[in-house]
Amino acid sequence: MAARRVHLGAEYDEALRKCLLAVLRELRAVHCDHRWGVGGSQEVQEAIFDVDGKRLVVCAETYVGLTIEGDAELVEGIRSRMTNES
Repeated sequence: MAARRVHLGAEYDEALRKCLLAVLRELRAVHCDHRWGVGGSQEVQEAIFDVDGKRLVVCAETYVGLTIEGDAELVEGIRSRMTNES
């Protein structure tokens, strides 16, 4: 299946982050890895999850926002659930 990357919103939006985490809990996502770094004024946080054998990358980056990337069907399903929960 093709990969897809979706911008969810601002990286500093705590309500958005909580909503994403709630959906990941519902899907029983397993946290596999976490990376953090700073370059100049830009901060990047990346978390990798396994959702039913599919890799999902969650990235929060200054000036870019909060994004999810992975299997297109998984990413669209997460975005749809987040829309329904908010």
